[in-house]
Amino acid sequence: MHNRTFLVRGIALLRLAQLLLWPAGIVFGLTAGIENPALATVTIVLQTLWSLIWVTIVLSRNDIPVWSLWADVSINASAAGTAGLACYPWDALSWSNSAVPLAMGSMFSLALLFPARRVVLAWLMLSTGIGAGASVAMFGQHAMVTEYLSTLVMLLVVAALASLVGHRLRALAENAGRAAEALENSLQWRRAAEIQGSERTRQYRTLHDTVLSTLSALARGSLDASDPLVQRRCAADAEYLRSIISSADRSAANRLQGELAALGREQAVLGLRVHHQVADMPATVPEEVVMTIRDASREALNNVLKHSGQSQAWVTGRGDPSGNGGVTVTVTDRGRGFDTGGNYPGLGLSGSIIARMAEIGGSAVVESQTGQGTSVELRWPA
Repeated sequence: MHNRTFLVRGIALLRLAQLLLWPAGIVFGLTAGIENPALATVTIVLQTLWSLIWVTIVLSRNDIPVWSLWADVSINASAAGTAGLACYPWDALSWSNSAVPLAMGSMFSLALLFPARRVVLAWLMLSTGIGAGASVAMFGQHAMVTEYLSTLVMLLVVAALASLVGHRLRALAENAGRAAEALENSLQWRRAAEIQGSERTRQYRTLHDTVLSTLSALARGSLDASDPLVQRRCAADAEYLRSIISSADRSAANRLQGELAALGREQAVLGLRVHHQVADMPATVPEEVVMTIRDASREALNNVLKHSGQSQAWVTGRGDPSGNGGVTVTVTDRGRGFDTGGNYPGLGLSGSIIARMAEIGGSAVVESQTGQGTSVELRWPA
């Protein structure tokens, strides 16, 4: 894209430079071949005005609209005919015809950017215009016919060179684009690997401080395995391990998965068993989103513990199927439920869950019926 913009601006500057040929021709006496100065002046003035409009369009858009190129070819073809008729017959194809250089420039611009079939059509249009301007001279003068054919060959050479240059530049741009894409993919993979490595280290530390600590204490005999508090601690550690194993895919190293697993251990200590199932999560999730979903999920689990009358809950997480990096986490219980027709009870749902998700551009949807349990769906982005 950057290469095309550079090319487009170069074409616009070339057109502006071509407009200086007419004043230069006046200075160096190249206008001596003009028979009808008024017609020649009107032609070059209109051609100059159009060129300025065309350059303005090109520079303002950083691109050359297809319609503007065809308009440019048509106007320059017509101008080549009119300017040729304004010259003496023998000078219709000389530098006295001010429209020919601009016709060459129009041919160059189109051939540089577009496929061969359009180039051929543009060549035919410009050739017709130049031929119309030299038509009077070519009747009965074989030398003018030869000069006209030479002009057509020159126009064709300009088109061929521009096509070759354009093809080469497009190939270079495609190669550069593929290289940039490969580099970006490599950087993303590296960032994901670093994040996964960091998360793995964090999980190792958590395992050291929880599961390994509990097992070591039991092995040393410093904990009584029959103690209800110790049993609850062991159950919490087991639930933490279970939540990690149940999500042993590419999302297992994801920070959000680790936070949800840690929540399960927290709730297990309090007497709530949390079943985890996390799959197809994006490799990376923004830190703010991770923390918000973790806190909203914790509040949802707190509500299960306080209001559902159940000792189990289910937390499921999945990535957006479209692959745009979105996340959906659902906290479900099979407890008492409540009527969602009125206002949500307490501050937990409205303040700690719904409002919290809205702050990061997400949403929280609560579904519940009396006696049918409750489901809280946390979605980011909304």
